[in-house]
Amino acid sequence: METDIAMVGTYNGWLVALSVAMAVATAFAFLELVSRVSALQASRSARFLVTGGAISIGTGIWSTHFVGMVAFRLPIPVTYDLGITALSLLLSVVLSALALHEGSLGLRSMPRWVANGTLIGLGFASMHYAGMEAMEMKPPIRYAPLLVAASVAMAILASTAGLASASWLRTQAVPGALWKRAGSALLIGGGIAAMHYTGMAAASFAPGSICVDSLQEFDPEWLAATVAAFALALQATALFVSAVHADDAAHATRQSRRRLVEIQELERRRLSRELHDRVGQNLTALAINLEILKNHGAAADPGEMGLRLDDSIDLVESTADAIDNVMAELRPPLLAEHGLLPALQEYGRQFARRTGIEVAVHGEDSPRRPPHEIESSLFRVAQEALTNVARHAGARHVELHLNQNATHCTLSVIDDGAGMDAARLSDALASGHGVASMKERVQAVGGRFSMTSPPRGGTHIRVRVPC
Repeated sequence: METDIAMVGTYNGWLVALSVAMAVATAFAFLELVSRVSALQASRSARFLVTGGAISIGTGIWSTHFVGMVAFRLPIPVTYDLGITALSLLLSVVLSALALHEGSLGLRSMPRWVANGTLIGLGFASMHYAGMEAMEMKPPIRYAPLLVAASVAMAILASTAGLASASWLRTQAVPGALWKRAGSALLIGGGIAAMHYTGMAAASFAPGSICVDSLQEFDPEWLAATVAAFALALQATALFVSAVHADDAAHATRQSRRRLVEIQELERRRLSRELHDRVGQNLTALAINLEILKNHGAAADPGEMGLRLDDSIDLVESTADAIDNVMAELRPPLLAEHGLLPALQEYGRQFARRTGIEVAVHGEDSPRRPPHEIESSLFRVAQEALTNVARHAGARHVELHLNQNATHCTLSVIDDGAGMDAARLSDALASGHGVASMKERVQAVGGRFSMTSPPRGGTHIRVRVPC
C-alpha cells in the first residue's frame, strides 16, 4: 500500500552538479556586474544595469535552488505550485538588486556587510523554504531545527562574503581581478549550494505523503536543463550589455580625464601669467632698487635713498598681496577652515565689489562636511559660473543656492541676465570652454550638471553631486 512507502529521497548526480555550477556561475556574474555598476557610478545606465543584473542574478540563484529541488527525487510524483514558485523567484530578484546596489557602493565597513549580509541571507533562506512549501506535501514537510539553523547561517555567511568580496574587488582591473573573482565565486557559489542542500537535508517526509498539487509533472532533466539554460542566457546577456556600457563609461572617463588635464593646464598658464605680471614685475623693480642702493651706498642722496626704500617697501607689500590673492584663488582659506558655504558667501561679496553685480548666497551649513574634492569642485564651479555671468550675461543680480544633506550636495546659480536661445544654449553645452570645464569638474566627482535658460531670460546652472 502507498502508506507503507518510506519517504526517502535520492538525488540525480548530474543535476546536483548542474545546480552547483549554476551557483558558481551566478556568483561570478554577480562580482563582474558589481564592478561594472561601480564604473558607471550613479548614472541612469547604472540604474538600468542594476535592474537588469538583479533579474539575471536573481534568476541564477533561484535556478540553483530550483535545479537542486528537481534533482531530489521522491518515490511519488512531485509537482510545484506556480504562485509560490513565482513568489520565491521575485524574492530572489529583489534581494539580488539590494546586493548589487550595496556591493557597488564599495563601503568597506564590516558592520554594514554583516547587517546587509544577514538581511539578504535571511531572504535567500526564505526563498529556499518557500520553494520547499511549493511542493504542497500532505502531511506537511517536517524540518530538523538544527539543520535549518545551519542552512540559514550558511546563507548569511555566503551573502556577507559576497558583499565583502564585491566591495573589495569592484575596482580591480583584469587580469589580476579575474582570478580573484573566480576564487571568490567558487567560495560564494559553494556557500549557496551548501545552504540549499543543508536545507534539503533538514526536510523529512512522512510515510504515505502525497503531493496535493494537481499540476502535471514534467520530465525533471528536461525541466532542469531548460531553467539552467534560460538563467545562463540571462546572465550572459547582462554581462554583454554591462560590457558595452562599461566600454562607453571607460571612453567617457578617458575623455573626462583628458579634458581635466586640459583644464588644469589652462589654470597653470593663468597662474603663470598672474605670477609673471603681478609678482615677477614687482620683484624685478625691487631688484633694481636694491642694486641702486648697493652701488651708491653712503654716497647716495638721502632723499633719493628714502624714495627708493619707500618704493621697495611698497613693492614688497604689493607682492605679498598678489601672492595672497593667488593663494586664495588656488585654495581659499575660508574653504579650508570653515567649509563651502562661508567660502561662497565671501567670494560672492568679493565678486560683487569687483563687478557691481549683486550676489545673494543662500544655504545652511551641514553638520558633516563633504570630502575636500567635493567642496573644491563645487567652489570652482561657482567661480566659473560667476565669471561667465560677468563676461556674458549682462546680469544685475545672481543667486547661489547650496543645499547639503547626508547623501548629496546641490548647487544652483541663477542670474537675471539676457539668457540664451536654444541654439546658443546648445553650443555652450557642447563646446563652450567655461561650461565644459564646469561639466568636467562635476562629472569627475560623480555628479550631474545641467544648464537651462527660461524664456523670460536669465540662466540657471544646477549641479548635484554625491557627498
